[in-house]
Amino acid sequence: DDEAEKGLHGVLLQRVPQQHHSDSRTPCLFVLCGCGFAALGIQWVYSACLEHLGRVLFHQGQRSEARAYLRRAVEQFQHRLEIEPDGRAHSDFAAFLIICIDPELRDPVEALRLATRAVELAPEASNHWMYLGWAHFRNGNWLAARQVMKKGLELKGQGNAWEYLLLAMIHWKLGEKDRAKDYYDQGVQWMSQKNRNRHSYTLRQLRAEADEVLGIKEPPQSKRVPPPKKVP
Repeated sequence: DDEAEKGLHGVLLQRVPQQHHSDSRTPCLFVLCGCGFAALGIQWVYSACLEHLGRVLFHQGQRSEARAYLRRAVEQFQHRLEIEPDGRAHSDFAAFLIICIDPELRDPVEALRLATRAVELAPEASNHWMYLGWAHFRNGNWLAARQVMKKGLELKGQGNAWEYLLLAMIHWKLGEKDRAKDYYDQGVQWMSQKNRNRHSYTLRQLRAEADEVLGIKEPPQSKRVPPPKKVP
């Protein structure tokens, strides 16, 4: 309601310090909260604001308070599924359960169910396939993850750091290390391109995970790399 919106907007302004505004989503969330997401008909903004605030508090070490906001975000995702059970609602909730900053709130099994349903509802949406691939990866289904990501890239036509870094880890898990390195280099190049010097926490988190999986000890030198080989 209006009071809830005003309250959350005020909390965001007070609690999100300037250094966290490097997350490209922050200004957008402030604007949408200020405009009133009920009037805009964008119910997902409430859950996004709660998730963002929870992430900031988690970074600050305020784990209990962060978890409270993140649990409220879960409730909003669930509410959104009740009133608007479309592909985007399923996919957004799946993404939260995959990449939530609080490991205790991650649920890869439920994320796989939600992402599968998202693809069934909107098979033309390439992002839904990416989250389905991520869910398969989190559940240890390497072959399924590779196949799903291939389908998503076919729909999208061009990948980005999210797809490339995830594919790097998938191929590494399958023992295809040369192909994994190709995709990793492609992802790093995407992140280093002009006007892409500001990245969300989740993308930085994914890069760090890819570094760990592939055993990358030092940041690679910026270089031009060819497109990765096609996935069979």
